[in-house]
Amino acid sequence: MNTVTHRLALWPLDEEEHLRTYLRALISYRSADPYCVRLTFLSAHDEQTVEWQFSRELLACGLITHVGVGDVRIEPALRGADMELGVTFTLVSDGYDDRFALWTPSAPLWRFLRDTYALVPIGAEPRLLDIDAAIHRLLVDPGEVTS
Repeated sequence: MNTVTHRLALWPLDEEEHLRTYLRALISYRSADPYCVRLTFLSAHDEQTVEWQFSRELLACGLITHVGVGDVRIEPALRGADMELGVTFTLVSDGYDDRFALWTPSAPLWRFLRDTYALVPIGAEPRLLDIDAAIHRLLVDPGEVTS
């Protein structure tokens, strides 16, 4: 198995931080791209709609403290009267004018990270990178920056 994929439910936060209907997503990790985590939002029929990419380290740190200064920001957050522990993802686009904040429980993310570390332990990422292939892709198609 070279891929880890888990389903997630994420609840959008409005300006008053009330939770609405959740969005379905997949969070995935591939050993062929060992630094990258993909968060893919799904349509009603499980078709891919939008994908955000960020580092596995950003996700791991975001489970315990506020991290991120760019398009993806992650921080621990409590929800509701029972103070359920979770994480808020803030996705930023269009020059920081558009922000979309989502909350999800942290337990599924901890399980996801555990599975990614079983696949590729911390520190083993450089051994899995094919630098020559990455350079070739950049030279052939400079607009293609992901694998």
